[in-house]
Amino acid sequence: MTTALTHTSGPVVPGTLRAGDRVRLRPLADILATLDETGSFEGVPFMREMTAYAGRTMTVYRRLEKICDYLGEESRSRRMNDAVLLKETRCDGSGHGGCQAECRIFWKEVWLERATGPDPVPEELRAVPGALLPLLEVGSHRTDPDLGEVFRCQATEATRATTPLPEKAIGQYVREVRVGNIGVPELVRVGSSALVTKLARKAGLRPYLPLEVAGDQRVDGEKLGLQPGEWVRVRTKEEIGRTLNAGAAHRGLMFTHEMAQYCGQSFRVRSRVERLLNETTGEMLHMKQECIALEDVICKGHFTSGAWFCAREHLPLWREDWLERAEAPAGTVCPGSPL
Repeated sequence: MTTALTHTSGPVVPGTLRAGDRVRLRPLADILATLDETGSFEGVPFMREMTAYAGRTMTVYRRLEKICDYLGEESRSRRMNDAVLLKETRCDGSGHGGCQAECRIFWKEVWLERATGPDPVPEELRAVPGALLPLLEVGSHRTDPDLGEVFRCQATEATRATTPLPEKAIGQYVREVRVGNIGVPELVRVGSSALVTKLARKAGLRPYLPLEVAGDQRVDGEKLGLQPGEWVRVRTKEEIGRTLNAGAAHRGLMFTHEMAQYCGQSFRVRSRVERLLNETTGEMLHMKQECIALEDVICKGHFTSGAWFCAREHLPLWREDWLERAEAPAGTVCPGSPL
């Protein structure tokens, strides 16, 4: 006689997960029960890309206390409740037209359970309910009479799934320390930089420009034809500044304070980004100029007014004009080389 499989674990208590905790995605049938008619829970879509993590034990990276809502030169912080980020879980865009933004995935705690043992999850618990994928497909895109096909994902819904956080609400910064997302030294360092930025703005300066720019005299740099896996060095601020217009942009792509901190450092090319979703409209944007993403280079929100300690950690995009080829660091194993 076959014994029926039982599964007694439930969702974690909201607000209790911390960095380092081991968790597992709940059975997809349980997750389906949490979703509304748009495939969302509390405004956060459960995306098709997330089903690939069914049955996997993962580690909490940090609590998702706040994200930024970027608008031109300004950013605004927004509060998200009862959600975490898990290590090595970025969206691969497979359910959203091949978008290459590789956004961090938001995991609501109701979708997770604590992983209490090393045993693998039985295959039965990884089963995809018949109603789940059609629901996620309907919730992920639609046809707009003016824009054509538009997509819906966690990034496009982020504003609706969060609430505004006033910049001067001190509690948000205390909470980041209390839950272990940042330490006191980091809080002091970033806070000091923010104060300098505020004073500069009051003095009529433009602190969001990280360097001297050429403006109308800007020039294009060298085109390299970079490919994933190659090593590059970020050029100096002076070299990059010569390629930027008065708005610190090169052919529509801005160079920001968050990127300036990487000048002079070497990184491996992660990808050539050709498709991105417009987070406001849901349109798929096809890049007219080359956009390069680099390994281990993320936006931390340390230098952007209103976005301090944003957890989204998006991958900044680079023009080849801002990069130069570099030798791999000593001891680096090239892809495909024997260990």
